[in-house]
Amino acid sequence: MGDTEVIDAFLEGSGAVFGPSLHVEGGTLKLDCWWAAAYRVTDRTFIVRNEEAPTESTAMADVTGALAAKGLAAVGADLPAMLTYTILDLGYAPWVLWSTDAISGEADLNAKATQETFLEGGSATGPASELATDDHVRGARRVAGAPSCVLLTVGVGDEWATALRNGLGDCRFESRAFGEIEPAACGSLLPSLVLVDATGPP
Repeated sequence: MGDTEVIDAFLEGSGAVFGPSLHVEGGTLKLDCWWAAAYRVTDRTFIVRNEEAPTESTAMADVTGALAAKGLAAVGADLPAMLTYTILDLGYAPWVLWSTDAISGEADLNAKATQETFLEGGSATGPASELATDDHVRGARRVAGAPSCVLLTVGVGDEWATALRNGLGDCRFESRAFGEIEPAACGSLLPSLVLVDATGPP
């Protein structure tokens, strides 16, 4: 399936499709297996990340073009409910609300943001499903041609990080210094393992 077809499937409500650089995971469209590009709030309301993709990609323009073709328009940016909704999974990022109109979009977003989905074992992107597993994420990464595992190190020195890189295959490394990433933001990288240097500062 091509990336354009993945976007179309995402807009139509699919929860699990894969393309060369895009895949759908629950209610989230992700680029390069980890970067959340858009969320599906309802069939008529979406939020789209309002910043450049971390890699060279036309994905963001393709998503907004597909939304416009669906008859939707950008109706607001960084609304309070939007920040509440996205903070559950990603921490702060700039977002734009797309819907049929501002009143409908904000109503859908407010309803979604106030759902206590954590009581249902889900998240802001929707209820948990059997597909939302580590195996599912690894499979999506393989389809995209990326390493199937992600190791996030926090406060780990270069010597240890180099040793890990030399010893582990099929693994992408993300390294952050203490204070460079908040605990709540770690999940946005979909790490297979988070390794924190416990000898560092608290």
